[in-house]
Amino acid sequence: MRDAIRHPAISHGERDKTDAAAGFSTPQRLDRSAAWDFDAFQRLGLATPAGRHHCLAALGASDAGGRESEATFRMYKLYSMQRSGNSYKVRLALAFLDAPYRAIEVDILRGESRTPDFLAKNPSGQVPLLETAPGRYLAESNAILWYLAVGTSLAPDTRMDRAEALQWMFFEQHALEPNIGSAYFWLCLVKGGRDLQTHALEDWLERGYAALQVMENHLKTNDYFAAGQLTIADIALYGYTHVADQCDFDLSTFPAVNAWLRRVEQTPGFITMDWTPDAAAADAADFAAEA
Repeated sequence: MRDAIRHPAISHGERDKTDAAAGFSTPQRLDRSAAWDFDAFQRLGLATPAGRHHCLAALGASDAGGRESEATFRMYKLYSMQRSGNSYKVRLALAFLDAPYRAIEVDILRGESRTPDFLAKNPSGQVPLLETAPGRYLAESNAILWYLAVGTSLAPDTRMDRAEALQWMFFEQHALEPNIGSAYFWLCLVKGGRDLQTHALEDWLERGYAALQVMENHLKTNDYFAAGQLTIADIALYGYTHVADQCDFDLSTFPAVNAWLRRVEQTPGFITMDWTPDAAAADAADFAAEA
């Protein structure tokens, strides 16, 4: 699959002449140029108005390079594994933001994240990995969430609300993911994993239940984890909480957690872990790239 989409009708040089004649300053011309590029994405079905923040930021930065020839544009490129909770967190955030991206499946169980090519992009050999610009990579799911959320409703506005979101995201990585995430990985993804990790399962369950109880206590009096609304803190925690019942955790004794799971799932733009980008949109991108 090609990574670039060409603007179908007009070059950067032609747009610059038009904008200069109209009296636009350089910053205004960059904003206007990016907006024209966004329209190209939208016509291809790769973006909708809700994704304007991410498209214009990325395309405006591309235009700032001052290229005069016909432009080549890039979306986010996401290296992820379909059944990975950490990868799903990023895909879910991108879906809520309606931000276009190209998904590249990396099967860590087959060693695809340990190849020289992938390790050159991310020396830790882990997914998810987001390419934000050509040759610029960002690893760690919660760092990616924060990068995507800045300037959107998924990132709290106030200093205290942002700190509380980070508090829960640290909690997710230290208390939830190492236990529920580990149980999910070995019991649901690795063939024969239960037999290989019998010695660890009891500890995962004990510490995982403790983490769920902390979440339950908070959600008894709060609909979400920070700022009174859906934020990246909720997305981070949802990634593995929603599969806990697939790996020996009984969620029936956590009614507030279950109610919160349903609230997240009822949010416009929500996608399941099994969701994949529409093949028609991908085909449109390939067609445009070859035009």
